[in-house]
Amino acid sequence: AGSISLQGSGTLTLQPLGASFTQLRAGDTNPLVFDDDWDFGSLLSGFTLGKAGNTAALTLSRPLAVAGPVQVFGGDLALNAAITAQGDVRLDARGDIVQAAGVAVATQGGSAVYRADSDGSGAGMVYLKDGASVSTGGGHIWMGGGAGTTSWNGLTVGDGAA
Repeated sequence: AGSISLQGSGTLTLQPLGASFTQLRAGDTNPLVFDDDWDFGSLLSGFTLGKAGNTAALTLSRPLAVAGPVQVFGGDLALNAAITAQGDVRLDARGDIVQAAGVAVATQGGSAVYRADSDGSGAGMVYLKDGASVSTGGGHIWMGGGAGTTSWNGLTVGDGAA
């Protein structure tokens, strides 16, 4: 556990060199899973995984605590562990966003934006399984989709349903 440790007090951005991730490790053709091998600590001032247009499915299976905003961009997104942020949490999927049973996403006054179907293909939904929770401590919660964008409460969000 924690064999890949990327810790510090700055912003950490993990993005593919090209348009999308293709694999997690050299020679590994399995889906991209951020599990207990990864240790990001809890002092990061921001965390970004992926970038707009990423088509690779991403699974977050280790709790993530960030002293700032969190952004995750992927094909399908699976949240199997808690995310705690002192800023906004933005989840952007070309397909589905699935938050597992009992998993919490929490901000301390930031907003939570769940944008499925960001490519506008009509194939994306937001699923919160039994006992999953989203809390913002006074921020906004937006769940939807669509390829276009619009402004809502000062946030850039999708322009459609998901």
